Amino acid sequence: MTVLARAGRYRVLEAILFRETSSFGIRRYPVERTKLQREVLTVSTKWGPIQGKRGWRERGPSVFTPEYEDCARVARQHGIALREVYAESGGLTKRNKERTR
Repeated sequence: MTVLARAGRYRVLEAILFRETSSFGIRRYPVERTKLQREVLTVSTKWGPIQGKRGWRERGPSVFTPEYEDCARVARQHGIALREVYAESGGLTKRNKERTR
């Protein structure tokens, strides 16, 4: 199990972990996070719009991750596999289809 929290909260969270799990020990260490630059995009698919985030670094390729809830909604509405919606929406950004901010 992994728990991420601000440093000042560790005693409270340790108490919860020991009370609610069978754990005999907890490892604690500081963590840093590096984030990509990002923007929210909406891509048009054959089933409707899918919102997601495009992330990038200055000298690297960009990545697009569609929002789970949008993909799940479209999959349910059209009776198709979730992975099919993910594949379609992720591939659209590579082909420079419609994009809005």
